[in-house]
Amino acid sequence: MATYDNRQPISLVASVDMTGFRNRFVKQHTVAGEIALAGAGENAIGVLQDKPVQSQAGNVAIDGKLVLLAGGVFAPGDKIASDAQGRAIAAVAGNHVLGVAATNGVSGSMSEVHFSPAGVLPA
Repeated sequence: MATYDNRQPISLVASVDMTGFRNRFVKQHTVAGEIALAGAGENAIGVLQDKPVQSQAGNVAIDGKLVLLAGGVFAPGDKIASDAQGRAIAAVAGNHVLGVAATNGVSGSMSEVHFSPAGVLPA
């Protein structure tokens, strides 16, 4: 069963309607104080915990073991990155490493990830 170990949630405003993006990686938007969905290999500031509409504040978990929607297959211990829809995938060279898998991931399933951004995975 998926569990949360979320120690530091913050509140930021959704730059667009994010009602369909709970449990996905988000990044800082170009407008201060706003969030957007993280893209493929991009850095992220955390994981969206709720479903804010545009201009509504959303809770973003920025630390701990978090539940994410998987976008591919990975195993515990694998380095994790974001795909183009903010879902958790196994990191490849050039991706920002956003954490380490705590559970197995299969596309479309909920998986646990220790959120701990660690820079770009070298080639």
